[in-house]
Amino acid sequence: MACVQLELKSLYEKIAENQKVEEALKSTIAKLSTVQWELDLSKSQVQEVEQRLASKETLINELTQELELKSASESKAIKDIAALENQFSSTNENLQEKISDLENLKLKLGNEVSAREELEQQLKSQESNITSVQEELAKVLEEKEALEAAVTDVTNNATQMKELCNDLRCSMSNLRLLLVVLGAPLAPVHVSNNDPLSPEEDEFFFSFVLKNKNCMPLLGIFSSNNHGRKGERGKEINNIIRNDEDE
Repeated sequence: MACVQLELKSLYEKIAENQKVEEALKSTIAKLSTVQWELDLSKSQVQEVEQRLASKETLINELTQELELKSASESKAIKDIAALENQFSSTNENLQEKISDLENLKLKLGNEVSAREELEQQLKSQESNITSVQEELAKVLEEKEALEAAVTDVTNNATQMKELCNDLRCSMSNLRLLLVVLGAPLAPVHVSNNDPLSPEEDEFFFSFVLKNKNCMPLLGIFSSNNHGRKGERGKEINNIIRNDEDE
C-alpha cells in the first residue's frame, strides 16, 4: 500500500511536472510565436530597410553624379571666372587708356573751342573792319566817280580851252599880220620883227599879199624877217619880187 502511495505520489508528481512542462511548452510556443511574428516583422522591416538602402544608394549615386556634374560645372565656372577676370582686367586697362585718351581729347576739344571762339571774335572784328572798309570803299568809289566826272568836265573844259586858245592864237596871228600889213609896231603883241612866222601865219600872209598887189612891198619885209626859210615858198617870194620890180 505504501508502495502504491509512493507510486501514486510519484505519479502525481510526474503529472504535476508534466503539467508544468506543458505550461512551459505552451508559454515557450507562445513566445516562439511572438518571436516568429517579430522575426517576420523584422524580415519585412529588413526588406523595407534594404529597399530603402537600395533607393538611398540609387539616390546617392544620382547625387554623386550630380555632384560630379556640379563639380565639373564649378571647375568650368572657376575657369570662366578666371578668364572673365583676365578679360575684365584687360578691358579695364583698355578702358583706362580710353578714359585717358578721352580726357586728352576733351582738353584738345576745349582748346579748339577756345581757339574757335577767339577766331570767331577775330572774324567778327574783321567783319566789322571789312564793313568799315566797304563803307569807306563805297565813299571812295563815290568820290572816284565824282572825281572822274570832274576830270571829264575838266578834260572837256580843257579841250574847249585848247580849241579856244587855238582860235585865239589864230586870231592873234591874223591880227599880227594885219598889224604888219598896216605897218603898225609889233611891240604891243610882244613879238620881235625877227621872229619867224608860223606855217599858218605864213600861208595867211602870202595869200593876203597876192590878193592885194599894193601890199607887194611887204614881201621884202616878209623875206627879210624869214631869211632862214628855204624851199618852194622862198623861190615863189623871190620870183614875185623880181616880177614886181620889172613892172
